[in-house]
Amino acid sequence: MCIDYTLIRSYENELYNIHAPIRSVRIKYLPAPLLASQAKKIQKKRNIAKSKYKLNPNDSTRDKYLKIRNFCNRLCRDSHFIIRLYNHKFVAEEVELTKVWKFLKLLGAGKTT
Repeated sequence: MCIDYTLIRSYENELYNIHAPIRSVRIKYLPAPLLASQAKKIQKKRNIAKSKYKLNPNDSTRDKYLKIRNFCNRLCRDSHFIIRLYNHKFVAEEVELTKVWKFLKLLGAGKTT
């Protein structure tokens, strides 16, 4: 008895494409473990500096606000880069698929948008 595995595989792929098609998923609200205490303190300072600048719009308050704002933006950008690097390394290096899928579900992958 001869079994044609290519034919079975093609039927299986057709069924998957009909009943469970691959969809692009947009991941929202990534966890930000590195954006914890230090960044939140700097964001609070930035908000205070902005309110002071709005109350008293002169060059000195503007310069202070812009300096804190730019530092805060750079800190957030760097921390997001580190988070993306960590996520990529975790998925690439992890051998157990259950851990990988658990991690991807934590990020929001697999949810329909």
